[in-house]
This record gives sequence, structure tokens and C-alpha cells, in this order.
Amino acid sequence: TVSYDSIAINKLYLSDSALASTKKFYAKNGFKSRWLYIDEPSLLFESYLEALERSADYGFNPESYRLNELRENVKKAYKKPNDTAIITAFDKEITASFLLFAKHLVNGRIANPSFKDKIWRKASKDISETSFLLKITDNEDLEKSLEALHPNTQYYVWLREELENFQINANDTIRQFTFEDAKDFINGYQDDKVADLRHNLALRGFPTIPDSLQNIVDDSLIVNLKRFQASKHIADDGLPGKRTLYYLNMSPEYVKKLMVLNLERLRWISTDLGDEFILVNIPEFKLYIFKDQKVIFEMNVITGSEFTPTPIFRDKLEYIEFRPTWTVPQSIVRKEMLPRLARDANYYTKRGFTIYEKGQAINPTKINWSDKSVYSRHFTFVEKPSKTNALGLVKFIFPNDLSIYLHDTPTDNLFSRDHRAFSHGCIRIEKPDELTAFLLRDQQGWTLEKVQKEMEEGPSQQRVYIDKDVPVQLFYMTAYVNSKNEFVILNDVYDFDKYQMGVLEREYGL
Repeated sequence: TVSYDSIAINKLYLSDSALASTKKFYAKNGFKSRWLYIDEPSLLFESYLEALERSADYGFNPESYRLNELRENVKKAYKKPNDTAIITAFDKEITASFLLFAKHLVNGRIANPSFKDKIWRKASKDISETSFLLKITDNEDLEKSLEALHPNTQYYVWLREELENFQINANDTIRQFTFEDAKDFINGYQDDKVADLRHNLALRGFPTIPDSLQNIVDDSLIVNLKRFQASKHIADDGLPGKRTLYYLNMSPEYVKKLMVLNLERLRWISTDLGDEFILVNIPEFKLYIFKDQKVIFEMNVITGSEFTPTPIFRDKLEYIEFRPTWTVPQSIVRKEMLPRLARDANYYTKRGFTIYEKGQAINPTKINWSDKSVYSRHFTFVEKPSKTNALGLVKFIFPNDLSIYLHDTPTDNLFSRDHRAFSHGCIRIEKPDELTAFLLRDQQGWTLEKVQKEMEEGPSQQRVYIDKDVPVQLFYMTAYVNSKNEFVILNDVYDFDKYQMGVLEREYGL
């Protein structure tokens, strides 16, 4: 009898769970071997080895699941005929490997994608890999059966195909460089790095012929740099700033890693988003509504800044509130509002705020806001409903413990910018009236005209509950293939790419 605690398995995320599932599997399977017969391996075992080899096509490292060790161990097992103890032990190793592999297909390979103050909550998936293995027959095409454990989104299918077809060109010699001050980059500026920039631009399909020397900036170089920037949907200012160089210096190896990472992220999404749901892709600053796997509605959004990032999580839209008040989060009160009151006690009352302490409205001119003791007191700032209210004229609530929601905004001018990470964490939407009318389209009387009237003239804090389930998934995808079959790479707004890629490289040899 082999102790389940002594089964060889790589110590990775969910390996303890895989061992527990292995024990459960044999108890339910009558303690019979699954992969190895007394005189030879089953076809199912060979099918599993093939599935592990092919797993590299979607970003897995087959050696995380001991591919070569399993192959060699099984060869050794049959060199001593009828040694059932060795065959039984190795059969359990194969099962543990398979269950770990299956768990990673379903739940991904990173325990916690969050870091520092950046929150990323993975979906909890209730899928039994043990039951899955129990249903598999000896002659099954295991790789085909495993498809049921992959994410069922079209984005996953498209990106997986892109990764499978991705080829690294040996001539793609991207050079790494940066400029101390991008603003120096004007006609006539001379620097050896200008030649590097020309080199990388040419590899990206934007070749330049210099008027004089490779290392001197000229009009044609600036024009081509602007064309490159426009192709990446970033400000085409002709300056080699941080965001421009992020794309320009990106090596093919890094692009491949981005594909692997974003396939991994798609494993963290819930499988029960339903036929219709809202998805906000933060690096893209876009809101999409999906119905039957297709985008039927989209708009620009403004998300949390680098310093006040929007959390990544999933919840369900519950109600819409017209003409809302805004109760300011305490983090903003302490960091921004109390210092401002020390300079002008009436600053916020002139802008439609009422200040409360212990439930009572107070006169801010009666308090010495310069006294540090005010920071130990609890003040509540509430902005009255108006067009200039920070939440605009409507908000969309999916109750959560992070105080995050979608809302209108009076700062419409920001939607025209390419980079839109400006909020304190909540998501400002470009077309609040159209989104409201769309969400209430099946509820009697809620036309676009009625929505606009309620926003402009209706009662304050009027709530309308949504009579169907509309999941909201806040997500962070920086590489994907869109419906036009275009491979898109987005800027890593919150540095999630850098952190999570590092975890995959350390633990799985990405």
C-alpha cells in the first residue's frame, strides 16, 4: 500500500488539493488502477502523455506535471513483470499529475493574482476533477475530453489559436533603449538611440529613410513615429515616451509571454456569466455588453488611476439610481478634502456639499481645519444631486464590499483621451443614458426619452431595480484577438503583467 502523502508531485498551487482528490478518486474507483494494466500501460496513459505535450500550445509547461518522469517511471515499472506494488505506486503518481493538470486548466496556476494595493479576485469554480476522471473510459481521446475544462469564451479560443500559430523570427532583433527626456526629441536632435528607434520602427513595419544621418531626428522619423503611435491607439505626439517605448521595445519573446499570461487570466473568469453580461476591460478603458458570446453594445470608460486602481472582480448588477447623491469615501476625505478645508472652510459647501459629524450637519466655518485633531474625527461629506455631482445623473449598483460601481460623470472631456485612468477606483461611463435604456429595455415604459427625462428632471435618489440577472465582470486583459481577427496588445496600466508574469516564470518556467 502506497501512502498518499508520499506520492511524487511537483509542489505547486493546488498540489495539496490534487493529492486529496487522488485519495478520493481511488476510494470511489474501488482502489483499482486507472492508467496501468498489470502487463502494459493503457492507451489512456499514452493519450495523457500526448495531451501534456500539446499543453505547451496553450501556455502550460508539461514538466510542471512531470511528463518525462512519468514516461520513464512507467518504462521502469514494466522491466519487473508483475510487480504490482510499483505499478500501483506509479498509477497514483499519474493520477495526481492528471488531477493537478485538470485543476490548473479550470482554476489557473496562480493562487493570488493581487499584489500590494491592487486587488484581483478570481472566480470560485465548483468543478469536480475527480468525477471528470471517473467518467473517462480506457479508449477515450483524452485531449478532446479535456477541452471541456478550458474556458468557454471566444476570446480564449482566438488567443489560443494566435499562440499556436505564433512564430519568432530570428531576424526580429528588437533593441532595448530609452530616452532620458522624450521632450528633447525634436527635429535636429542627435543621439545614438535615434538609430535604435529607426531600427525598431522598421521591424514594426514603419521604415524611415533619414535625410542625413541615422542618429539625427528629422521630419520623416517624427511622421512615422506618429503613424506607429496611431496604430497602437496612443497619443500620436511624435515623442518616444514611456507608453510608446513599451510597444516599440517589445520583443517577440515578451509578446509570446503576454499571450500565455492572458490565456491564464481567462481561466480566472467565472464560467457562469450567463447569456448576457457586462465586461469592463480596464487596460482598454472599454465597457462591453455580451449576449450569446457576441458584443452587442460598447462604450468608453474612465477607470481608476495607477494610484487608486479599480479592483478586478465579478458581481451582479442590482439597481440603477437616478440623480444620486455622492457620499465621499473616507480615504478621499482625509487625503484631499480636509487639507483643502484648512485653506478655505467654505470650499465644499459652495460646491453643493453638506458636511456631517455624528449624523448632524455642521457649519464648516466653526471648525479649525488646520488643527491636526480633525483627522481623528469622522466627517461625512455628501454632495447633492446635480449635473456637476461627481457621479453625474445616474449610477449603476452591483453591491460589493469594495464600494465600486459604474456611474455618469460631469467630466465628459476625458473620454476623448486615449489613456483614461483618472478615477478613484469607480468606473465612469461615456453613455449612461444609453446603457440605462438598454438595461431597462424589457421593463415597461423605460425608453431612452424617459431615461433622459428622469436623469434631468426626476426625483433625487430614485432607484429602479433590474428584473433580470446581469453579471458585471471587471477584467484586465492586455493581449487578445478581437472579432476582426486583429491581435491587440494594451498598455499594462497597473503593472499586473510584470508581477503575474514573474510568478509564472518562477513557479512554472514560463
